[in-house]
Amino acid sequence: MNKALVGLVLVPLLAVPVHGGDPPKTVLETKGELTKEDKLDKVMSKSFHKVHELKLEGGKTDRIDLASAAFDTFLRLEDAGGNQLRSNDDNGESLNSRIVYTVPKEGGTFRVIVTTYAPGTTGESQLADREANRSD
Repeated sequence: MNKALVGLVLVPLLAVPVHGGDPPKTVLETKGELTKEDKLDKVMSKSFHKVHELKLEGGKTDRIDLASAAFDTFLRLEDAGGNQLRSNDDNGESLNSRIVYTVPKEGGTFRVIVTTYAPGTTGESQLADREANRSD
């Protein structure tokens, strides 16, 4: 045995959040369901959609996640005037969607559009908007 290792005590490291403090602030967390009674989306024209309005704080970076076991998600972010700012079909890890967006310094009201990639599909989903971590 190496004499330099005699008496060495290994101490486990504690997990420290990447963001270095409090957990990210949750702006929105909701469950919903797309149904055949919902209107068709203007971008995914054969898919049903729901709209969620959010007031977002200026200068912050938000992470918006849409997850569903029932359908292939498609997520869009628009400004209050209906101009598309971002969209996402798959977040790279699954058929769920994620948008990471830095809100302009004036902040404001934004529209999050929950829809599907495959036309006409319906089902339950979970939508969450949180302040992003540095690693997002």
